[in-house]
Amino acid sequence: MYLVAALALLGRPLFAGSSHECICLGTDEGIFIWAFAWWPHALLHGLNPFYSHIIYAPQGFDIALGALVPAAALIFWPFTAIGGPLFAYNVAMLLCPVLAAFFAFLLCRRITRQFWPSLFGGWVFGFSAYMFGELAGHMQLTLVFLIPAIVHLFIRALGHEISRRRFVALLVVALTLQLGFSAEVFVSFTLFAAVAFALAFALADSPLRLALRGLFVPIALAYGVTAVIVSPYLYYAFQPGGLPILPWRTDMFSNDLLAFVLPLPDIKLGGTTFASTTSHFTAGWIEGGAYFGLPLIAMVLLGARKRWRRVEGKVMVLTLLVVVVCSLGGHLGFDGPTTIPLPWAIGHRLPILGLALPSRFIVYGFLIAAMLASIWLAPLGR
Repeated sequence: MYLVAALALLGRPLFAGSSHECICLGTDEGIFIWAFAWWPHALLHGLNPFYSHIIYAPQGFDIALGALVPAAALIFWPFTAIGGPLFAYNVAMLLCPVLAAFFAFLLCRRITRQFWPSLFGGWVFGFSAYMFGELAGHMQLTLVFLIPAIVHLFIRALGHEISRRRFVALLVVALTLQLGFSAEVFVSFTLFAAVAFALAFALADSPLRLALRGLFVPIALAYGVTAVIVSPYLYYAFQPGGLPILPWRTDMFSNDLLAFVLPLPDIKLGGTTFASTTSHFTAGWIEGGAYFGLPLIAMVLLGARKRWRRVEGKVMVLTLLVVVVCSLGGHLGFDGPTTIPLPWAIGHRLPILGLALPSRFIVYGFLIAAMLASIWLAPLGR
């Protein structure tokens, strides 16, 4: 069902018979299409895949700084060989919302044990305003299906449904692939996962706290093994003269508080009715994918009320609040920028984290919203 929906909404370039159409609306997709050709080319010809003199000649370019989706390029190598890099890019972009929705569905079903509410939860995450904004040309930000997969894996390990050894092995694979898809998503996911873990540990009773403590070492081990596997990438990514941290840039690409309830014109809902207000949102229509809408917000609140007495309910609600506040950036935006400082004013000055655009954090908000909405809908799915 998710695939049919994606084909209907995004599949035209695959069936148009054109050699130059892509699933994109921006200008950044060209570098990812180039990357789909570069990684196979470099490996087949024995070249250093992390540095290329083909672009930005003659000095060349550190590929590790460019978020050039090596994992995706290698996974879709057969499609590149068959139809070229543009064809492979289109297939990958078509599958991004499908895979994100499917793995979110699996997570919601694990929580609710209900099919239809979980199907809706998968849609909330995989076909969110965030996803459709980034589908304009930011492949590294649409490859997020491993986020619900890792959360699902953690829940199964916490419930002793899989062994510690299997948990570590699967987590290493997921983390390695996610870093190969997007270092930015890898870092931001680690940040908010740590927040959720800390909240769970603080709110848990003794048995649950003991179970959480038992997973700390396996998680640390998985991150350590992942660091060893991706060490060649990290070596080039941390070379001197990397990307500068620009606080004004992170404030510009932050969500406006009204963006959660007012749709941008590209969402089609309401057309240009709210354009006089949404035009003040600094994140724009690609990065400003924070639109939840009042119905989903109501479902989230009802789901939060339903699970608030349980630890996992509190963790989801509090983590969602942290995500939303951080996505607002270093200064509050309300019908445009203001001078009211927010907690991320500290975060955007830190190494590594300061490179992230706060508006993109809302992807984790959509995942939590998907879970809470499916929880509220669960009795209706019986």
